[in-house]
Amino acid sequence: MLDSLSKLGTPKGGEYMPLTAAPWWHFSRATVESDKDDPGVYEMGNASDSVVYIGSSDALRRRLKEHLSESGTCIRKNTVRYRIEYTKDYQARERQLYDQHVKIHGEPPQCNEPPALVPGSL
Repeated sequence: MLDSLSKLGTPKGGEYMPLTAAPWWHFSRATVESDKDDPGVYEMGNASDSVVYIGSSDALRRRLKEHLSESGTCIRKNTVRYRIEYTKDYQARERQLYDQHVKIHGEPPQCNEPPALVPGSL
């Protein structure tokens, strides 16, 4: 049911492709259970389809289930849907999505922690 094109992986050739091409899925245990436990990236969205968090994991299903188990966090309070992309290069892809979000919106998603500053970079 949920094995859509968006869950197949990143495009070949290294071109940037936003996750906006991926459909949103309802953020529930039943939906997450149907995902593969493979490496990839994910975006969490609110009821207005705004991205509130960008993350990645070497085991997407496990990580999404961890988010479902949290209580009182920014992610849990604001997320009603999610979208994913499977990729072995998940950390670089997360950085790419995060940087693109900041470039477009002028700030990180509301639930992402700001990146750590490198000493001496101010």
